[in-house]
Amino acid sequence: MFDLKIIENDVIIVTPNSIKKDLLPHTNLLDYDIKFISKEELKKNSLFDYDDFSIAYLIKKGFSYSNAKEMIENLYFLDETKKGISEKIDSLLDIYHELIENKLLFFYPNYKYLFSNKKVIVYGYSKFDKELVKLLELVNANYLFVYDEEKEYEKIVYKYDDIEDEVDEAFNNIALLVTSGVNIDKIKIYSYSEEYDLVINRYKEYYDLPINFESEMNLSSSLYFKEFLSLYEQSNLLDAFKDICEKIKVDNYHFIDKLKKVIIDVNGLFDNKQEERKYLIESAKNVKLINPKYLNGIDIVDYHDINDDYIFILGFDLLNFPFIHKDKSYLSDKDKNILGINDSTSLNLMEKDLLVNFIKSHSHLHLSYKDKIGKVVYYPSLLIDELHLEEVKNKISLTRYSEVSLKMKLCKELDVKENYGIESKYDIPLDILDYKTYDHSFKGLTSYLGVKHNTFSVSKIELYNKCPFSYYVDNILNLSSFTSSFNATLGTFYHAILEKSAKEEVNLQDYYLEIDSLFDNFSRKHFAKKLLPQLKDVINFNNDFLKANPNLKVMCETRLNSYLNDQDKLFGIVDKIIYSDISKALIIIDYKTGNTSFEEEKIEYGLSLQLPIYSYLANKNFKDYQVVGIYIQNVLKDTSESSSDLRLNGITKNDLEGVSSIDSSLNYVMKSTYIYGLSLDKNHKIEQKKNILSEERWNEVVNKSLDRFNESVSNIKKGEFSISPLDFIDEQTSCCSYCKHKDICFKTYKDVRRINLKKSGEESA
Repeated sequence: MFDLKIIENDVIIVTPNSIKKDLLPHTNLLDYDIKFISKEELKKNSLFDYDDFSIAYLIKKGFSYSNAKEMIENLYFLDETKKGISEKIDSLLDIYHELIENKLLFFYPNYKYLFSNKKVIVYGYSKFDKELVKLLELVNANYLFVYDEEKEYEKIVYKYDDIEDEVDEAFNNIALLVTSGVNIDKIKIYSYSEEYDLVINRYKEYYDLPINFESEMNLSSSLYFKEFLSLYEQSNLLDAFKDICEKIKVDNYHFIDKLKKVIIDVNGLFDNKQEERKYLIESAKNVKLINPKYLNGIDIVDYHDINDDYIFILGFDLLNFPFIHKDKSYLSDKDKNILGINDSTSLNLMEKDLLVNFIKSHSHLHLSYKDKIGKVVYYPSLLIDELHLEEVKNKISLTRYSEVSLKMKLCKELDVKENYGIESKYDIPLDILDYKTYDHSFKGLTSYLGVKHNTFSVSKIELYNKCPFSYYVDNILNLSSFTSSFNATLGTFYHAILEKSAKEEVNLQDYYLEIDSLFDNFSRKHFAKKLLPQLKDVINFNNDFLKANPNLKVMCETRLNSYLNDQDKLFGIVDKIIYSDISKALIIIDYKTGNTSFEEEKIEYGLSLQLPIYSYLANKNFKDYQVVGIYIQNVLKDTSESSSDLRLNGITKNDLEGVSSIDSSLNYVMKSTYIYGLSLDKNHKIEQKKNILSEERWNEVVNKSLDRFNESVSNIKKGEFSISPLDFIDEQTSCCSYCKHKDICFKTYKDVRRINLKKSGEESA
């Protein structure tokens, strides 16, 4: 901290808000009138301010939300005398004057009088900040840049062979400080580069340390926000906000407060709800939620931290300390030099200036860097030589505060000794571990958590049969309950469109904005939008089928239930049921993407159960009706395919009266236009094919599927969740190909159930 004796009455301190928070406890002890101002406040009050109406104006002229904000931020420090030198500066000047003409920039000409006859102390900013100096001179401030007082201390930087040793030793030293009586609130970690994220999160668990990580979640990615958008679709901003407030009982991330501010800013900007919604989503992407904090925990800080705490600086290497700014903003360094504002060179000077002062003024720093990560080599910061810091290599304490970390370290030493014959560098007996005795197999549970009443879905049971362990992680441990894959989100989205199209006419153009809100990644947005036109063909095909058969009725997204026994309930959500009240016949349709098909031979292995089980459920729920067909409709295919067959593909019961009441084209052209492989022979009977089943064969398929379903339920209730993925050797992909948990199951070759459907048998490993 700087010398507080230089503060006098009626002084103005220009400092970042993060520093103001730490200064207040000290300045409150002084009996002086002190005003705090940040650089951002000084800039907006001495030059101009703007609001969301300014951004919305540029959006209406064709700018995106992010570009509109960027353009306005670049309007500061423009100089009319530089007009004609740079196209970008000229373009910005035009925008500047246009916003003024439309009264969308706000000026405070009397603001400069605030600084009259007052001493201004600038703290926490660099003297190399050209923009700040311009602002101070603009208001005629009598200013003084001050820095923290330098302290004498032992200046050491620790070098480690790899990132694991570096982080492990830092956390071990943190544990040492805590056990020696240092309050954990006085221990902090300096903001680190992204290659440390996973390692720090892992060692945090090894040492059981409470770290207050910075929030990485923005408002738009919150599940609550998606629910708010759904409410907003049916009402307006204020009513939707009121409804979401009533639904949220626990708000650890301050979602309500953040959303409220965004709504206040957005409300009234647009007459068009579509534009309002788009602006709302874009605004929410720029708002970070607040992570819950430990009452006593380790904070992440940067060079604005003024307290002389115990601070651990990791990754003290060439690229990060000081951080190197590059010439990649909208205004180039050449343009910035014309305007006399901060370019990449001055930003680098500022970064170094503040960092050097931070290092010199803090006496409890632990600085370290790694030599490499894998094959990537890192070089030490130039500040090590410039500040005459002593370098110590691989200083590892033999006193360890994490049993897990110690065992890992010892096992690595054993690996080196066994593979290369190199003895350990530690004087520690290495025979204290059960080396290479790890058994990765899942031992199962004694029972299914003691639950008496269970509900099982068809889709979840098929997942269990693909790999019991994956089912366990997803549905017993619920480790995937807050994540959703791209394919799952996309499938749900398109299912909703198809469901709506069965009830009313839809305009696919309305759904492009929905895609923008569903996906943050540009490539995923592009892919989803590229596939969207295919739905038009599906909708037209389905509508033509119903027009040709006007007596039919449709039910979409229908939940069917049935009790398997006194304890277990079976349910399935059927995408579409088409039925005739006249013939009492119905067919079941399940939408699938790609080239998915019903494969009867897989029923033996607990797969392809969905359609037969749906038939069973339909018979239980619609007892007056007969199921005459169960089908898959492939609604989305790879765009590289030349054509897409939208006909229903599955199995049909050999019941001419029932089938023809559903598809009347059989009565006219002898061949179904809508159901694949369904036609009549010359005797006007259903032509016998593999996909045409007699009543007896139909019941056999349904009963066999139900038996496999019950068998799987029984195994789940017994707690059988072995690591045993299913692999059909004649298929290109296995159930492990896209599994989210393949990095934690440690499967071996012998664990995989390899099946050759052509031989209809199971191969041994």
